[in-house]
Amino acid sequence: MRIYFFDVFYSLLHSVAAEYCNNGNFVEASYLLSKHAELTELNDDSLPQIEYGFREMMKIPEELSRKRRIYLLEKAINLCEEACAWERCLVLIDVLIRDIRSLEWHRDLLKKYLQKQIELLDRLSYSTRLPSSFFMVSYHGGGFHEEFRNSVVVYHRPRGETITEFISIQQKKHPDVVFLKQNQNPDELSLDCDKYIKIVKVKQDNTFSLNRKNLNFSNSNEIDFKFQEIGSKLQSTDDSTNVFEYKICSRRNASISNEFLDLWVTKYFIVTDVALPSHIDKTNVVGVTAILLNPIEVALEEVGDRLSILGRGIKEMEKISNQENKFASQQTTMELSGTIDAAVNGGISKYYSFISYDYKWENPAIDIDIVESGKDINTILMKFKVAFQQLIDVAGKAVEMHKIKVSGEMKSLHDHLEGLYVNNIVPKNKEFMHDGINNV
Repeated sequence: MRIYFFDVFYSLLHSVAAEYCNNGNFVEASYLLSKHAELTELNDDSLPQIEYGFREMMKIPEELSRKRRIYLLEKAINLCEEACAWERCLVLIDVLIRDIRSLEWHRDLLKKYLQKQIELLDRLSYSTRLPSSFFMVSYHGGGFHEEFRNSVVVYHRPRGETITEFISIQQKKHPDVVFLKQNQNPDELSLDCDKYIKIVKVKQDNTFSLNRKNLNFSNSNEIDFKFQEIGSKLQSTDDSTNVFEYKICSRRNASISNEFLDLWVTKYFIVTDVALPSHIDKTNVVGVTAILLNPIEVALEEVGDRLSILGRGIKEMEKISNQENKFASQQTTMELSGTIDAAVNGGISKYYSFISYDYKWENPAIDIDIVESGKDINTILMKFKVAFQQLIDVAGKAVEMHKIKVSGEMKSLHDHLEGLYVNNIVPKNKEFMHDGINNV
């Protein structure tokens, strides 16, 4: 009976994995195969043939247990490569290399995966990657099947899939529903329909360790949300998390000409039942909470993100500093341009109002909100000024390295950026810092 159970279990597992592959969900298929590999011993036991498939019958031949485990890991690695899920791929390669070394056989296979490990690390460092796509879907109304009715789910989709493409898929599945905008609530609508769907694109949040006991889930505007920050904001090794986020931006005073000084952000955090990516392509949402960021806090987050972006670029250029035939990627050049040049998303100059305190008379509502929320204005300003100074310093290092590693076709752009940094940003920063950081 035990043998029969596992025969059925593995047949079903591989049938589901094959369906995932047919639908482009290669990461989920890889997780299933790696799960089978975990359950397979590294020994010389003879394992029976596995027949599987919902559409057509396929077979895994009878073989030794250790050979099947290696086969499953190799196939799982190939599927991760197909999905460009290179972090997960590296995790599986580590497992495979340990297995091969413990068996003390097949040196050619060991050499192959050691080389693949190097190539993937290289690819992670230098390649422009499409992020994984995650969508939160809420199904409202009694017209849905019980599986979906009044549920909220996060889906993991193939890398690079847009929200437009995902909505199109949902429209085919549910042709008779009304699709809501991100800021719409079905309770506030008077449409003659009992099926509504709201779709929001979310992203993984690997930067915080959330203690669920400290989460108060509520629909009110004032939500208590406590978290502990992980040092240096490290991402999980296997690229999986059960915390996601999305933002809704709003303005309070349209008469303020500088939109950046009236940018208020509600940041929503979604906690799911199962971490994604995983062996499943969707999981239920178990809680949603939010925090409201004032324009200075929004700027502080942006500076932090910009520091991380420049840091990656510097690391990339450091790795190729001794290679004459390798240059900074176009992505690194464009990210540096977006930081320095005011013509590109405002550059560093869009933060000057916070450094000079001009924001106080341009939008007094910021300080009023900070005081009413119980926060300390001086603490927030000091945090921002310290982060801003770090950004100036890191940008300078990036410009310095970029001068050495810039490609020929990007040389004129670099000269423009270097001129802006040396002649505009540095003198302006000295002026602000002389007046400001000790006068907070």
